Amino acid sequence: MKILIVAGGTGGHIFPALAVAKEFNKRDSNIYWLGSDNSLEKEVSEKEGFHFFTTKALPFRGKTIINKLFSILCLIRSFFSSLLLIYNLKPKFIFSSGSFISLAPGIAAFCLRIPLFIHEQNSIPGTSNRLLSRLSTIIFEGFEGSFRKKNVRYVGNPIREEIIQTAEKKQLFSVVEERLNLLVLGGSQGSKQLNEIVIESLTKIKDKNTWKVLHQTGKDDLKKLENQYRDLGIESEVKTFIDDIAKAYENSHLVISRAGAMTISELCIMKKPSVLFPLPWAIDNHQFYNAQFLKENGAAEVLESSQNSINPLTSFLEKVAMDKKSLEMMSRSCTSIHLPHSSKEILKIIDEYFK
Repeated sequence: MKILIVAGGTGGHIFPALAVAKEFNKRDSNIYWLGSDNSLEKEVSEKEGFHFFTTKALPFRGKTIINKLFSILCLIRSFFSSLLLIYNLKPKFIFSSGSFISLAPGIAAFCLRIPLFIHEQNSIPGTSNRLLSRLSTIIFEGFEGSFRKKNVRYVGNPIREEIIQTAEKKQLFSVVEERLNLLVLGGSQGSKQLNEIVIESLTKIKDKNTWKVLHQTGKDDLKKLENQYRDLGIESEVKTFIDDIAKAYENSHLVISRAGAMTISELCIMKKPSVLFPLPWAIDNHQFYNAQFLKENGAAEVLESSQNSINPLTSFLEKVAMDKKSLEMMSRSCTSIHLPHSSKEILKIIDEYFK
């Protein structure tokens, strides 16, 4: 069985598609991947031994008039190249996880009457998935209620296998240690702002020995953060990339992070209390709505991504340090909202469709 995966742009689009591709690959399916050249999707696809094809696409929203014109030209070119690829390849179906790269192949699939399955990771659908939802055979959503259509299935977000395995063997969350492990995920965008809020808040904390920090950040801030933690006397480890993110989640008592869809899903499955700072310039403010999902379920504290949040974050950190049971309550709140086997559920639903 030939399957064409269309995913690119950021890890938030790529890794859910990869998790689904791996599930189908267990059945000895022939996996083909369409994405950008010299990209993360090409790297992960070739690492898995999938057949990789390239297409050219550019983002449209938030760009200048000239760049929008280039984006439209790329869209037209990508449509015709995708049309030819899909016609020659003749996949049984196409699975797409959104982003600007998916629009042209999705339209081409519809024109050739190839079943198109799309997955939306965020609570607010992206532009491409909003458009493709009108052409899709089945729409999978990571947050319930993202779409108001009959052919929608709520399955959660496909999570990396190593995180699922770690979560399944993990015992019930409890805090018995005197010191708390704080995991800070700066992310690739806006990490400098988040770093400043975290450092300023930790500066104001009276008992700094309460905390031990693992902080992921960009290369530019690495040395600066190391020096700041040393000056504060807080035991810390600062990294540009965390190789074993599953272990980092497992060892943490509290996570401070942006509110990307995949981070939200990983926090849920690992049952980790969190403080979320939604990226203020995210398109359609989708990170705010992602974060509200956890807050409304009692699993997270959500703060504005600005200097105004320094004192509220300080107060929250001091509160949970004094009342560790509150962290356990936040962890238990995750239990009712995580869907650990999203990839398997997607595979099952697609199987049922073809039957």
